[in-house]
Amino acid sequence: MPSPTSALAHAMPALAERLPSVALGEWPTPVQRAPRLGRHLGVDLWIKRDDLSALRYGGNKVRKLELLLAAAETAKARRLLTLGGIGSNHIVATALHGRERGFACTAIVVRQPLTPDVRKNLAAIHALGVELCPCKGRERVPLALLSARHRLEGSYLIEAGGSSPLGTVGYTVAAFELAEQVRRGELPPPDEIIVPLGSGGTVAGLVLGLGMAGLRTRVVAVRVVDRLLCNHALTLLLMARTATLLRQLHQPLHPPAALAVEHRFAGRHYGDPTSQARQACQIAMELEGLDLETCYGGKAMAALLKRYGPRSSLLAGAHSAPATSGRNRLRRVLFWHTYAGHQASELIETTNLSPLPQLVTQWLSRPDA
Repeated sequence: MPSPTSALAHAMPALAERLPSVALGEWPTPVQRAPRLGRHLGVDLWIKRDDLSALRYGGNKVRKLELLLAAAETAKARRLLTLGGIGSNHIVATALHGRERGFACTAIVVRQPLTPDVRKNLAAIHALGVELCPCKGRERVPLALLSARHRLEGSYLIEAGGSSPLGTVGYTVAAFELAEQVRRGELPPPDEIIVPLGSGGTVAGLVLGLGMAGLRTRVVAVRVVDRLLCNHALTLLLMARTATLLRQLHQPLHPPAALAVEHRFAGRHYGDPTSQARQACQIAMELEGLDLETCYGGKAMAALLKRYGPRSSLLAGAHSAPATSGRNRLRRVLFWHTYAGHQASELIETTNLSPLPQLVTQWLSRPDA
């Protein structure tokens, strides 16, 4: 049986010689056609299954963590410090994959709407023994982070969503992986990629990497976080910082792919389970068996349905008749599926018996306060 390799070693072996990474995932992640949904929209629709990136707990965070955990090991850290919502997929992935490599985990957390997915993730985070440091508001996060770094001397900071320049390289690698799948004939070169935009690392890495890999593909990034924290300018800034890191690693760069940011589907607040996201999740499950959640993937799918759907939009409930417009029929569209394909709460053998912080308990008991 071949030994596991990181996504970097699999897709960009020359860069892997200069940049440490650990093997967490199964690469490459599959691509598959979505014929029923594509037929209704009048496009050639494909799915990039990053939900299947790891057997234990997949999703888009695994590509970033392969680089970030290697850096933490190089720094000889024994604890990871990160941040996110109380039901963050990123915190689950960081804690689970980090624990398997001997790291403890502390997380600065903020409140978010208590959807079923959020409650499951919070249960997993607690069971994994994550030290939770709750903040009453996002404006308090920088101070809480500074205090935790001072208290936890020798910890390794993993930024929100793993979206530091180093973590973003993980999705530059993903673009090369996709280009190789196109070269092998597993899918046609996409005209557009639809992907959620949260902390920015997934989008920034893809836009950089697609240009480097020679794919003329436009990235449509669907914002899911407050606009001040998640926008076109901040994505470009992260791209620039990542490009600087790649230059330092002597990686040749090329003009990035085209980027458009879609703002209409985020909802009022982070994690808001909008009606459009709920409908999109239902449609994706009914037509293609895709398991999405309302925070990220559901909003990206809602944008896809609105962008390519006929005037009798699928989101309006009219998903019985296929699209007849020829304008989009030949468009080749790739939906990048970033959600974890396994529920971490079903994979955890041990239970953390320590109580939740009082503020988190208040959030759970008063979800609408």
